[in-house]
Amino acid sequence: MSVAGDFTKPYSAAESWAYDFFVAPIHEDKATRSVVLPRGKWRYFFDDGSLLNGGTVYARDYPLDEYPVFVREGAIIPLDVKRDYTGFGD
Repeated sequence: MSVAGDFTKPYSAAESWAYDFFVAPIHEDKATRSVVLPRGKWRYFFDDGSLLNGGTVYARDYPLDEYPVFVREGAIIPLDVKRDYTGFGD
């Protein structure tokens, strides 16, 4: 199984959001999904307790309320941002 894209080139700040996430499509009607991560170190978004090595095949079951989403190690992901002066956020 090959990995599309060149994940080794430098990206601008505008492209860094996509560079830090890897989302594997769900294209079959089954719970188990195999994913090949790009080079580097990755964490599963919904359970970041373990560090995963890129270039390796990972097979696991994904519940209906989770997706195969991985975050590059060291990425800064703002999850709960509130700005009183804009009205955005919780």
